[in-house]
Amino acid sequence: MPMSNPDADLLSLGVRLFEAEAEAVRADAAFDEIHNQILENVETVATWPADAEQWTWENTEAYVKALRQFRDAAGEPYTVASKTMNKAWARYDAIAAAIRASNPKTAEGLSIKALVPPLLDDGKPEQKEPRAIQ
Repeated sequence: MPMSNPDADLLSLGVRLFEAEAEAVRADAAFDEIHNQILENVETVATWPADAEQWTWENTEAYVKALRQFRDAAGEPYTVASKTMNKAWARYDAIAAAIRASNPKTAEGLSIKALVPPLLDDGKPEQKEPRAIQ
């Protein structure tokens, strides 16, 4: 009778993490496509100075007003893309939290735990560039 891996559940979480990350990256790309077009439209009517010393309340108000206007005009596609992206990253975060809380017993389990970014002092995960899923 084969022995079961003491980290079988953790290894399963690792597979789910990769799936969740791939889903979140796809959702990010879909959101970015809509959001970047909104930002391009905003820049046609409002500016956000690169130099913070040049900022004025008028710049800020005009930019935020234009951002809201174009975001609202994008309507349901923007809302759906935003919610889909947030839901996808929430799924990733939940799986990552379960992995972070695990106590690996094998080298395989340790390698899965090493995939998850550590939490910073503010309780949020350290930002890492998404890994390409092959």
